[in-house]
Amino acid sequence: MLETKKESQLQNQEEEKQPKRSQADILIEISTGSDIELFHELDGTGYATIYINSHKEIWKVSGPDFRKYLSHKYWNMLRKALERF
Repeated sequence: MLETKKESQLQNQEEEKQPKRSQADILIEISTGSDIELFHELDGTGYATIYINSHKEIWKVSGPDFRKYLSHKYWNMLRKALERF
């Protein structure tokens, strides 16, 4: 079903009323989701337990796998690439 011009304008007005979330806020939302558990070692090194299908993986938060995972989730959520990461 195609939107009418009026419906499109109303949707845009609703979107403008909502405060714009920063990329950092969205990444925090993603990284604190139900499929991720964050923790750290005694030395302060951060890790994430990622639940994927029927298994879990542990990745270093500063590592490339976690970055790729967050980038992928961000893309799926907003259909746009991260600006900087």
